[in-house]
Amino acid sequence: MKTRLAILAAVAAVSTPALAMQQAPAPAPAPATAPETTTAPEAAAAPAPETAAAPAPAATVLPANSEVFLSLNEAVSSEDKRLGDMVSLTVSQDVKADGAVVIPHGTRGVGQITYRKGKGGFGKSGKLEIDFRYVDYNGQHIPVEGHYRQEGDGNGAAAVGAVLAAGVIGGLIVHGHSARIPQGHEFTVHMVDAIPLAAPAADGGPALIAASYTPSPVNMHVMTDKERKAAEKAAKEAAKAAERAAAGHN
Repeated sequence: MKTRLAILAAVAAVSTPALAMQQAPAPAPAPATAPETTTAPEAAAAPAPETAAAPAPAATVLPANSEVFLSLNEAVSSEDKRLGDMVSLTVSQDVKADGAVVIPHGTRGVGQITYRKGKGGFGKSGKLEIDFRYVDYNGQHIPVEGHYRQEGDGNGAAAVGAVLAAGVIGGLIVHGHSARIPQGHEFTVHMVDAIPLAAPAADGGPALIAASYTPSPVNMHVMTDKERKAAEKAAKEAAKAAERAAAGHN
């Protein structure tokens, strides 16, 4: 009996702490820690909007073959001009590209006498031809092209009549008139080069020719009478050959 009581007491002693642990209330959860307050970094200042740059004026070009008006500074006559002589001219109207002045009026121009024949007997008139060479702008010889021919008024019928009336001996010689071009006469010539331009001047002044522009060489050659006759002969032969070729195709 004592032995049985001792066993029960031992079991009770062992089970009591375990039961106490099972029945003990669960520890209260630790109070929630308040979230740390973080100071947000100061907002970065918004970048100032970039100011859009005004578009640069587009560069432009004065096209080749653009018209140039030249005015004669002096009267020219086959009596006082010789082959190869220079002729003084002035640009009489602004040369423009897209509304901007490129070559202003008043710019000097130069022409050259490339053919000259004085008045002769029997009513033969004088003859004069001018080839236009260049305009002189800011020291640049900008080539132009153009050709002009002037003949004096002939008087062939009067000359023939006078010779017939006078007979073979002592015939009256009637001269034709010299070729004359009056001062102020205006010619239309054309630019040889296409000229690149810098942006037009802001103050409305002339547009500047681009530094990259190099004028084409100016042809100042004047043909002699022999060269002229050879060129005219070659042109006639070429025309006849073209006619024969066209006839052969037909």
